[in-house]
Amino acid sequence: MSNTIVDKEMFWGTRLELWICLFLVLATITIYRQVRHHDFTDFDDRTYFTANQHVRAGITKKSISWSFTDN
Repeated sequence: MSNTIVDKEMFWGTRLELWICLFLVLATITIYRQVRHHDFTDFDDRTYFTANQHVRAGITKKSISWSFTDN
């Protein structure tokens, strides 16, 4: 196989990867573009974070146990 064929294969392979990446970036931007107009909601922030004794205690054996159970 000559060097020009190898170079062309590497060029088109790399180019295809770039097009795929560009498509994924543009698709993500297009889908999430509308989110910047949404209002921030904090339905359970006060209950779940601010006033929650387990969360406020930090990482302890009791808080870890609580996070994996329904008690």
